[in-house]
Amino acid sequence: MMYCVASILLLFTAGIASEKILQGPKNAAVLENGTASFNCTLTRNWQVLIWMLRSSLVLTVIENFGPIETLGHFTSRNYTNGDSLILELIISEVSLNNSGVVACKLQGGGTAEANLFVQVNGTLAITNHNLVVVKNTSQLITCQAIGWLPIPEIKWKTNGTLMKSYSNNSILRSDHLYDTINTLKVHPLFDMEIECIASISALPEPLIDRVHVTVIAENGETRFDRAVLIAVTVTISVLTVIILLIIGLVLFCKRKKEPGSSYQDKKSSATQEQTQNGSASMDWNKGGQVNLAYSTENSSGTYSGDLSRNQNMSFSNSKVSDVRNISTDDSMDFVNSHYSAQHSLSPKKIRHLTVV
Repeated sequence: MMYCVASILLLFTAGIASEKILQGPKNAAVLENGTASFNCTLTRNWQVLIWMLRSSLVLTVIENFGPIETLGHFTSRNYTNGDSLILELIISEVSLNNSGVVACKLQGGGTAEANLFVQVNGTLAITNHNLVVVKNTSQLITCQAIGWLPIPEIKWKTNGTLMKSYSNNSILRSDHLYDTINTLKVHPLFDMEIECIASISALPEPLIDRVHVTVIAENGETRFDRAVLIAVTVTISVLTVIILLIIGLVLFCKRKKEPGSSYQDKKSSATQEQTQNGSASMDWNKGGQVNLAYSTENSSGTYSGDLSRNQNMSFSNSKVSDVRNISTDDSMDFVNSHYSAQHSLSPKKIRHLTVV
């Protein structure tokens, strides 16, 4: 009899001992209105699993029946992993009231717990975004983190280098959120960009705000002013040089063109003069000679008395051989002189020229 009772107790104990939690849930930090999930790993021969939040039953899972949901934003799913079974609790649209202890309890097999932290990321802003600082003077920069939970960690950086905060003050509001004011004291010697960085564990990436610090000399001149002055000076100088080059090029081209035009005009005038004298010179250049013994006649057929006598006197002492050997150029001169004299003495006389 005692042996039978002992055997029954041993089998019952062995059955209970075989239902156990292999791995419980882990702590989780989730932003407000986000989704949180917790896993509980069991052996395969389980019967009932209960999920609790802040000591309140939120979900029951039965092996052969499935989850029995009591609240809308608590759901469950399960999947196998080798010889074990994983049951997952999913909490959607978490609120600040959901922060607390989450527990999975196996009927007759123990309990495993974890903590849910619901966090809130507020706003971050530097009060003075464009800051002008006189060289060799100190300046306080203020960064405000409003409406956070928990208190955010605030850091200052410039060019990737951390800077130590001057002060940090946080205030708990009536809605259980925190407002934090952090200040940085700087003594810049040159222009720089400073970052204020706020972070909490549930935030995937920290919030960052930046301020640009402009350092000016004691007389108020900034690097930007100097750069603008240099840029304007260089621009004006370049434009002046370009204008002078254009003016010089125009004058050079104009001056170079005028001699050429004068030369062309002279050449054209010479060509016209040759054309006017061409008809007469071409006839004389064919080898003919001037008959110096011939004299012009008037309209009545009589000789010009005075001109004939003067011409006979000019050539009375000349030989016939000299007359025959007179060159064409000399003949042309003679004819021109003769023509001029004839017209000056008697404008109405008609010149007759015979070439032999």
